[in-house]
Amino acid sequence: MYILVLAACLPPIVPDTGMTGDTADTGDTADTADSGETGNPDDRDGDGYTTDDCDDTDPEAYPGAPEGLDFVDADCDGVAIENVVSFAGVRSVSTTGYVLSLTPLPGGAGPEVAAGVLTESSSRVMATTLADLRGDLGEGTAITHADAESLGFDLFAADLDGDHTPELVMGDPGLGAYFFIPYLDIGGTTIDAATLPSLTPGAVPGSVGFAATTVGTTFAVTHAGSGSTGVYLLSAAELLGHASSTLAGAGLISDDDVASGFGANLTGLMLDGDGVDDLVVSAPAGALLRGEVSLFDGTLLQDPSAVLEVADAASTFTGQSAALRLGGGAQPVGDVTGDGHGDLMLTTYATGDAGEERTWYLVAGGSFSASGPLLNVAVSRIEGLSPYVLPSETPLSVRSAHALDLDGGGGSELIVGSPSESPGKVFIFRGEDYGKAGVFTAADAMVGIQGTEVEDNFGAVLAVVGTPQTGALLTSAPGLDGGTLWSVDLDF
Repeated sequence: MYILVLAACLPPIVPDTGMTGDTADTGDTADTADSGETGNPDDRDGDGYTTDDCDDTDPEAYPGAPEGLDFVDADCDGVAIENVVSFAGVRSVSTTGYVLSLTPLPGGAGPEVAAGVLTESSSRVMATTLADLRGDLGEGTAITHADAESLGFDLFAADLDGDHTPELVMGDPGLGAYFFIPYLDIGGTTIDAATLPSLTPGAVPGSVGFAATTVGTTFAVTHAGSGSTGVYLLSAAELLGHASSTLAGAGLISDDDVASGFGANLTGLMLDGDGVDDLVVSAPAGALLRGEVSLFDGTLLQDPSAVLEVADAASTFTGQSAALRLGGGAQPVGDVTGDGHGDLMLTTYATGDAGEERTWYLVAGGSFSASGPLLNVAVSRIEGLSPYVLPSETPLSVRSAHALDLDGGGGSELIVGSPSESPGKVFIFRGEDYGKAGVFTAADAMVGIQGTEVEDNFGAVLAVVGTPQTGALLTSAPGLDGGTLWSVDLDF
């Protein structure tokens, strides 16, 4: 009985207070460095740093720690922008020309990519594996054309015939044609594009080759005529069944404003959740140069012979101002607003004028919003990024952006280049951040990477090949050594 009373009067044994926040101590009442304890109450994570440790709960974050593409300021330098070499960047291509476009090639034995490459005397498309690309872009399969001027200016992979195998689509606005590779076996060969199925305007005056997309089973292609543009609609599968197809008899979406630039960018994606892809069409010179973007319900486009006008669009948004012309392209970003529907990023159409900036606007999916000023519809916007413009004054607006769920959070991170800075930069914005209302700038990016030299235009064109665990971020620096392509491992 005496023993029980004495025990009840004693103070309880508490965790060792020799280290602040140490809840794993065995309660031995002595500071014996249990469970990673350092004996220093100011170093909770045991990494050896105290007052200068930017995150005392993470032992991998301390001054001088190696950085990674993981949304963490591991080296505690407070600098959002890191040089590309800090991310173990592989300088894979040098003095091989400007990379006009990049697209991943799904379905191969490993991560594969196609690149449109422009030199002073020629242009070509190179299809290669990620491993070969990191050594020399000359490896792999080359697609050439004796008269090519900008082969690969528009470049993407799409399943045109519904056999679950993507075809490679290559546009050359100089030749005024698209070329299609039904099956591509990468293996160090050369393919003459003149032998491939192709699409030309035929008897319709004008040119194709700079903007196209697929909307379900329909192939939508922009046609630039004399003083006007229009979007023609064709059966995607039939393009592979003919040596040469033309616009004769094709469906058409026309715009009465002959100077609007209707069709400067095309994107096919599902917006309203009905199981049918919809069409986003940009007109950067419309609405008194504020720019316009029209959203067409995909159910109207299932018949490739449909004849439509801009008035048939489910929604048409106008840009913020003539200084920020809407119409630089569209990017699907997954469900970043958390409402169960895929969302859309729209960007301005930069022309490369001094001091010009590019702005991205988030539009929530799920249904077509009412037409009107985009600022009334946009959930958020990212502003202050700089474009890259070819000497021909043709902007590569949407080619310097990619969306992918890098951190496993459900919504896609937006990876976007700001190449006209000096050196050029690439920023990664986390989806769960820009999916909320607000205005964001480069300072809000969770990851920033910059090039190596002044005016290298790092970030001019970019793409992600493979998965966040096995793939890489590819980004061009056309101002570095006659054209350089960097490959940066994704580490999430």
